[in-house]
Amino acid sequence: MTAKTTTFEATRDASDKQTATLIATLLGAHGTVRSRRYHCSRVYYDTFDWRVYRAGATLAHEINDDAQLIVWESFDGERLHRLASKSAPEFANDLPDGSFGHSLAKLIDVRRLLPMVAVESRGTQWNLLDSRQKTVVRVRSTSTRASSTDGTRRGKPARTVCVLPVRGFDDDARAVTELLREGLRAVPVDGTELDRALAAIGQQPASYSSKLRVQLSPDQSSDEAMKAMHRELLDIMLANEDGVRRDLDVEFLHDFRVAGRRIRSALTQVPGVFPDVPATAFKDGLAWLARFTGPLRDLDVYLLELPSYRSSLLPEDREALDPFERFLRQRRERALRSVIEALDTTRYGKLISDWRAFLDGELPADGSGLNATRPIGEIAAERITRRFRKAVKRGRAIDDGTPANVFHRLRIDCKKLRYLMEFFRSLYRVEAINPLIRELKRFQDNLGLFNDYEVQQHALRRFAREMSDERGAPVGTLLALGQLIDKLRERQLEQRRRFNERFASFSDKKNVGKYLTLFARKTTGGGSTS
Repeated sequence: MTAKTTTFEATRDASDKQTATLIATLLGAHGTVRSRRYHCSRVYYDTFDWRVYRAGATLAHEINDDAQLIVWESFDGERLHRLASKSAPEFANDLPDGSFGHSLAKLIDVRRLLPMVAVESRGTQWNLLDSRQKTVVRVRSTSTRASSTDGTRRGKPARTVCVLPVRGFDDDARAVTELLREGLRAVPVDGTELDRALAAIGQQPASYSSKLRVQLSPDQSSDEAMKAMHRELLDIMLANEDGVRRDLDVEFLHDFRVAGRRIRSALTQVPGVFPDVPATAFKDGLAWLARFTGPLRDLDVYLLELPSYRSSLLPEDREALDPFERFLRQRRERALRSVIEALDTTRYGKLISDWRAFLDGELPADGSGLNATRPIGEIAAERITRRFRKAVKRGRAIDDGTPANVFHRLRIDCKKLRYLMEFFRSLYRVEAINPLIRELKRFQDNLGLFNDYEVQQHALRRFAREMSDERGAPVGTLLALGQLIDKLRERQLEQRRRFNERFASFSDKKNVGKYLTLFARKTTGGGSTS
């Protein structure tokens, strides 16, 4: 087993000097020791949704006595990647071409790296040497202090002793760890330096997720359960607002819009729970907001697709898309301003405050509709089964002559089904519902790509006309856009050919049986509305 980095909390009743003397004595009895003063500043980075941390690693820009580095480490302290750099990258593609950049891009995609916490460490480092004067293990005794990256919060200093294994000398690391454990009478501390630093300033890692984490009970009344769900969806939406305003990366707007769409879907698909007035007002308000944010999201998608568009053209034709890229970026600047203006309106502020007040207020004593007091388990089973049956029925009516708009309606059916299953996931056994969601996702991928290619063809034609009207479209650019439209049509036809296979898996007897069994309706009374 590979040795791991071990961190001990320094003995509280011993001074730094006493601890250092004891460590030097203990190590000296084990072999030759060299020591030096140690100073290191680290700023830890991650995406807003903690993709690095969730992958079991940390990413930091480190300034030590010898170098300035970007360091990617596993929770065990193994250095996965390191690169000399005077600053941290904002995005994965800011890194030089190589394994570090490719691995990071695969993990964080288009998300921006944000500073999470700063850590300053000072102390002594000892290198334990073997008979060939080669370092076999490192030990650091440091005083460490964490602070927020904006300087508004500072943690209390913490004194730690850390054993750092050297690759190929695991036995020495384990021996030294036991030596210090007994000699210092110390207990290893849990977590990484990042965990401890965040705790010191009152923060938690992985504190944000775009996924619903609300836990529901099948016997919970529907109005109580749906309020809990809507509070979490609203929290997710608002958590992304600042990132949208600051235009940090495109995923903030995506998560903002998806949370809003889920709220609207929940209000529509689980009716008869809330009073009509606040529910309708918030649905209408979110629909208004979606009209402002939609164009910006569309432009983000086309800009994200540009590398794929370029690669699908011959090398000599790829530069012809440069005017198209400039066109998209100019449109995006205007669309971003429109979104920010919408977020600054009184209407938006009132929309959010009124909905928050409703969700945080007391539930109506007499209920709000036929479904308000029914157990949420009944409602969930009923709505999921109904939506699944509708999707299967629509899919079975599709043949070789079916127009694209029918595929689009089926895609919407499946999206609504997916939302319902994710809303109520906590009501069911993980091993039962998760495979159904995965199978649905595979079918959705097929429908989504078919629809995307349809939409992109129409959009590229529209963009070509608009560029021509503005006299900003060289002939080469228009020809390149025409080539792209042809390729998109080919890709759409390929997805259409794959539809039968995907739908057969989604609607086969075995999968239908799983749905009808898992979501069997258990009626205990009460009514429902369509």
